[in-house]
Amino acid sequence: MNTKPRKRRISYILLHHVPCIAILTILEIGSSSGRRCAQGMVIILVLAGPVRNISKNGDSVVRVMTCFTELAWNITMIRKDILLLPLDHISSVLKGEIKNEKERIEAKGVEKLWGLLEEELVGRNEINMLKRTKNEEMGSFLSTIDEKYNILPNDTEEQKIEKRFTKTLSYGCQGIFYNASRSCQVSFQDLYDNCYKTVTGVLSWALCWPVKLEHVCSMISIFEQNDECINVPKDKIIPRDFGEQVLTVKDGLLEIPSNFSSLITNVFSVMNNLDEIGENEIKARKEFVRSKFDRWEKIVHKVLNVLQKIFGFYFVFIIYKAIKYRKKYLNRISYDNQYISVYFRKIDDRRIHQGRSHLLPLKNFEKMDYIIVTMFKLTSEERIIIIPRIFALGVISSILGTIFILDGIITKLLLIFRRDEDFLIRVQGSYVVDVRIEGKGTLAQILRSIVHEINVKYNVDLVHQTKPCLPTVHKLRFLYTATAAGLLILILILCFCEVLSRRLRHNVMDYFYKMRAKRRTLWLYNECLRRRATRIEIIKRKLIQNASSFRNRDDYKILKTIKTKFPWLWTFLEKFNLDFRQCLLCKSKEEFYRCPICSFYFCSPCFEDMDGNCLYCEARMEMLELMNEKFDDEETVALVKI
Repeated sequence: MNTKPRKRRISYILLHHVPCIAILTILEIGSSSGRRCAQGMVIILVLAGPVRNISKNGDSVVRVMTCFTELAWNITMIRKDILLLPLDHISSVLKGEIKNEKERIEAKGVEKLWGLLEEELVGRNEINMLKRTKNEEMGSFLSTIDEKYNILPNDTEEQKIEKRFTKTLSYGCQGIFYNASRSCQVSFQDLYDNCYKTVTGVLSWALCWPVKLEHVCSMISIFEQNDECINVPKDKIIPRDFGEQVLTVKDGLLEIPSNFSSLITNVFSVMNNLDEIGENEIKARKEFVRSKFDRWEKIVHKVLNVLQKIFGFYFVFIIYKAIKYRKKYLNRISYDNQYISVYFRKIDDRRIHQGRSHLLPLKNFEKMDYIIVTMFKLTSEERIIIIPRIFALGVISSILGTIFILDGIITKLLLIFRRDEDFLIRVQGSYVVDVRIEGKGTLAQILRSIVHEINVKYNVDLVHQTKPCLPTVHKLRFLYTATAAGLLILILILCFCEVLSRRLRHNVMDYFYKMRAKRRTLWLYNECLRRRATRIEIIKRKLIQNASSFRNRDDYKILKTIKTKFPWLWTFLEKFNLDFRQCLLCKSKEEFYRCPICSFYFCSPCFEDMDGNCLYCEARMEMLELMNEKFDDEETVALVKI
């Protein structure tokens, strides 16, 4: 029993509701919702096109910057290679032999050198030679020297060295006298032998006796050594702080092996640090720039993804607005009910035939509130809606054009850079190291053993190419530019089509819901009759509203200045209707009637609708009377209270 009504209900929904909502959705796309949707598509297109292309080219710029920084660093390191390559080779050769070289220096070089110096300071050979002499006087003098320069337990290391060296000098002094005495004795003995061989017999002893006085030599040496070798002050023999200076030399010689090892280690560390500092700086700069660029790229991708999701849900919002308009149309009889339709004309024609009051043609003040469907002329309210949107579209177009031009400039610059910066850098040269150490001393032998591997020759041939550093240019496809231009043109068309879509959706609802459309038209006709009956009050209300913000008055400063100081300009403006004069009621520019009391202008149709009277003046007088009555009532109440 209930299946047929249910089927009819379903068929009614499918035949009326669904097609109506579908057509309203299409018309909603052609209205403000479609314009916003097109604007969103433009934003997504800009982010996906030129902005992403700028991002890719920016990535190429970052790569070029880092690559050329590395290239500049490599070219800078050429000088380091030329200067430090031999040292690098030397250090690499000596690196494996540091331990052996150190032990060899400790075993042979330093100890031998210090032994020679100690031999010179102490003079053990001379001391032993003098002590081996079997001379009683010499033995007593040597014992005197030993007692004078005896080393005490409380003596410092510097004092010990000074006493040993002074003792050595005293022994040397005594050795000089001893050698002189021995030479003297040998000379006298040689003279005596020659004389004795030459003269024979008894005469030989008598003549050669004076030469036999060799003991005189011993007496002279004994006499002189007391003054010169024992009693001389220490300050005249050795300089001040002699012991401290000797200890400094000893410590320096003993530290040669460790200093040599630290020297080689420092050379390695300095050479490695030069490379590490440069590489670390380049890597840090590269990572810093890359992190910033990646962060902004992630932000752009996130914004693009969010806009794409919003754009996907926006179609649901358009369908919701279509359903909402249908619901309001069916439930509220006054909603969007301002269209003079064909049925409205039929009602008016019927009233004309019946001889009753009619509405068409509309009065001039009514044309601002009602829209004739068959006419494509825009009302003042519709013009006010369109002009700001066209201006906003111009601003958006300029911003988009700037982005596209910026992308084109960046692409062009990268192409020029890629074309002109492809070249080779080649450095050729040679480096010769020839170190020669002359001398036969111990230190010379040590140095010669160290630097014998230094004499090398290097040939430098370095080539650097800029081709790997050239940017990869990403060109924006023409499809993005054409699509963006097409969308902007579509938005411009939608600005004008918005008015048409609003009118068409009313006609669509009238087509699908004819009975509801007739009721709405009857209500509109009755509302127009009511307004026509009270037109005087309605006109007064509109005049008061417009007068508060109206600018076409005789006492307006700009117009007054032009009219008084530039009458020729005022005549020109009046001739072409550019004198800023408008009707106070309909704001049109036609032949005007000027009220001498309020100085406002009124067009001829509006002046006829006001029955040839200035209703603004009447409305103002009524307001003043009401204010006076209210003031009088307040005074009366005050007197009664008193």
